[in-house]
Amino acid sequence: MQGGRFLRAIILGAAALLLALIWGSVWNMLERSRDASLAAAAATLDRVGRAVEVSINRNLVQTDAMLAGLPTLLNTYITAETTNHAAIAQVLRELNNQNFFFRDILLIGPDGLPFATALAVSRRRPLPIDPRTSFLDATGGSGSGMLLAGPVRNPVTQEWSVYVGRQIRLNRLGPLLAVAEVQVAALGAVLGVGGDPEGQRITLERADGTLLASLPHDEPRMGHQLRPTAADLLSASGSGVVLDQSRMGGHEALRLVRSTIYPALFISASVRADQVLAAWSSDRERTLAGTAVLTGLILALAVALLLWVRSREATEAERQRWRATLENAIESMSDGFVMFDANDRLVACNTRYKEFYGISAPFIVPGARFEDIMREGTRRGQYPQAGPDIEAFVSEMTTWHRGDNPPIERLLPDGRWVLITERRTPDGGTVGIRTDITAMKHAMEDLAEARDEARAAAQAKSQFLSRMSHELRTPLNSILGFAQLLAADGGLTEEQQSQVQTLLGAGRHLLDLVNGLLDLSKIEAGHLKLAERTVALPALLGSCAELLRPEAHRKGITLRLALAESLPGHVRGDPTRLRQLALNLLSNAVKYTPPGGTVLLRATAAPGPLPDGRMMVRVEIEDTGPGIPKALINGLFQDFQQIAPALEPGTGLGLAISARLAEAMGGRIGCDSEAGRGARFWVELPLTLADA
Repeated sequence: MQGGRFLRAIILGAAALLLALIWGSVWNMLERSRDASLAAAAATLDRVGRAVEVSINRNLVQTDAMLAGLPTLLNTYITAETTNHAAIAQVLRELNNQNFFFRDILLIGPDGLPFATALAVSRRRPLPIDPRTSFLDATGGSGSGMLLAGPVRNPVTQEWSVYVGRQIRLNRLGPLLAVAEVQVAALGAVLGVGGDPEGQRITLERADGTLLASLPHDEPRMGHQLRPTAADLLSASGSGVVLDQSRMGGHEALRLVRSTIYPALFISASVRADQVLAAWSSDRERTLAGTAVLTGLILALAVALLLWVRSREATEAERQRWRATLENAIESMSDGFVMFDANDRLVACNTRYKEFYGISAPFIVPGARFEDIMREGTRRGQYPQAGPDIEAFVSEMTTWHRGDNPPIERLLPDGRWVLITERRTPDGGTVGIRTDITAMKHAMEDLAEARDEARAAAQAKSQFLSRMSHELRTPLNSILGFAQLLAADGGLTEEQQSQVQTLLGAGRHLLDLVNGLLDLSKIEAGHLKLAERTVALPALLGSCAELLRPEAHRKGITLRLALAESLPGHVRGDPTRLRQLALNLLSNAVKYTPPGGTVLLRATAAPGPLPDGRMMVRVEIEDTGPGIPKALINGLFQDFQQIAPALEPGTGLGLAISARLAEAMGGRIGCDSEAGRGARFWVELPLTLADA
C-alpha cells in the first residue's frame, strides 16, 4: 500500500511539472510570436510612412515649382499694349494636362475672381474659399512660399479639393495668386503608394489637426480637426512606431507620425493591432486548443495511470486471494496434484500427492528435477514395477512424462493402484493428476468375473434352446402328421373333426414357437450365417405377396403390390432371410387386418448410392387394421410381444426375429402407427447391386 501511495504521488507530481513546463513554454512562445508580429508590422508601417512622405513631398514640390515658374512662362504673352488671354489660357491647359496630380490651374486677381484658368468651366466662377483669408503659408514663413487652403467641396464637381497657391507678379498686371486645385482623391492615390492592406490608415493633416486626406477615405472627418494633432503626437512620441490608442475609433493600433518638408503638413500612418495580430490570434487559438488537448491527454494519462495503480493493487490483492483459494482447493483435492515447469523442475504439489509417494516424499521439494525424484524413489522401492535397471526405468518414465501420452496405471508398494494422468501446458510445463483407482480395479475384477459367468450362462442357454428345439421338432412332426391323417379321415363326426382341427392348430402353433426359438438361439449365439447370392428382388417380393394372397382372399382383404421403378432388378443378398423378413411383416398385416381392409406392400430405392457404393432399399407394409398405440410401439420388436393377442394368437417372436434379421443385414426396422388408424411397418436394407 505504501508503494502504491508513493507511485501515485510521483504520477501527480510528474503530471503537474509537465503541464507547468508545457503551458510556460506555450505562453513564452506566444508572447515572442506576438512581439515578432508587431515588430514586423512596425517595420512595414515605417517603410510605408517613408514612402508616403517622399511621394507627398515630391508632388507638392512639383506643384509649387510649377506655380513659381508661371511668371517666366506667361510674361512673354503680356506687352505694354496688350495681354494675350488666349495664349495664357493655352499655357495653363498644357501645364494642367502634363500633371495628373492637380485638377485645375487658376490665376486669381486682386478682386478674388479668376483672371485665367486651365479649365474653361472655372473662368466665370469664384473659388469656393476666400483667397484673401483662407490660404496659410505651408512653409511657416511670411507668405512668400507655398500657400495651402482647404479641404472644401468644389461646387461644380461636388468633390473634396485642396488648393495649393503662390503669390506671383506678371508684367503690367501686377500681383496675382496662382492656385492649383488638387482633388482629395489624388492625394489619396499619393497616400496609397505604400499599399492599402486591411486595417491600415494613412492621413495627411495640417499642423492644427485639420484632416486634408485619408486612405481609406473618411467622409465624416474631412475638414475637421483631429485631436490630439499629428504635431502633438510627433512631439510626444517622436517619429518612431508606437503602440497606442487610435484617434479614430479608440482601438489599439500601431501609429507612425512623420513631418513633410512643409512644416504645416504632417503624415500619420496607423494599422489596427487586431488586424496585425489576426494571424497570430488564429495561431494562438490553435496552439491553445492543441495545448488544451495535450493537457487533457496528459491528465487522462495521469488518471489512467492512477486507475492502473489502483487496479494493480486490487489485482494483486485479488491474485493473492485467488492464489490462496487455488492452493486450498488443490490441497483439498482427493486426487494427487503435481506441476512441473518447462525445465521439469517441481513447482507445486499437494499433500495427497506426497501420500501416494510416501517413500519419495523427502525428495519431493520445489525445484527438484523430475528425473532426480524418480531415480531416488526407484532406488528406495517406490515403484515395484521398476525392475533391476533403474536408469532404463527412469528414462522410460521421463519419455512418457514429456510425451502427452494416455494415462497409465501403476501399483504402489502398499498394494494401492493409481491412475497417472499428465498433460503438457502451453508454456512447456507439465500438470499431473494421481487418482486412487484401487476400488475401481477391484470392481472391474468382479465385473469381469460376472461377465464371464453371464457369458457362460448365455452360451449354455443357447445350447439348451438349440438342442431342445431339435428334440421337440421330431415328436411335433409326428403329432402333426397323425393330426393331418385324422383330419383327412372322412368318417369322423363333426365334433371329432373340430377336436382334430384344434389339435392340428395347437401343434402348428407349437412348431412355430419351436422354429422361432431356434432362430433366436442361432442369432444370439452368433451362428446365423447369411448366404448371399444374386436375388431378383421384385420377383422375391411378388412371390411373398402371392403366398399370402389366398389367406387375404379368404378374409376378404385386398392385397396390393407397389414396386417403384427405381427398385433394382437384382441385388446381392440372402434370399431366405429376405423372404423370411418380408413374410413376417406381411403375414402380421394380413393377420390383424379385419375383413374388407387393405394391405399394401410397397418397395422403393433411394435416389443415390451410399458412401460404400451400396443402395438403400426400403420395404413398407401398410394395413388398415386397428393400429397400435404409440406407447406400445417401442416394445413391438422385443421377444414374446404380440400386437393384439386377443384378436389373433401368435408366438410373439416374429417381429423380434425380423428386427434381428434387419440388424444382421446392416439395416433397421420401424413402425409408424396410431390407434384406430392402421399401421405401417418398414425396413431399410443396404443392398449391393448385382448383374442379372
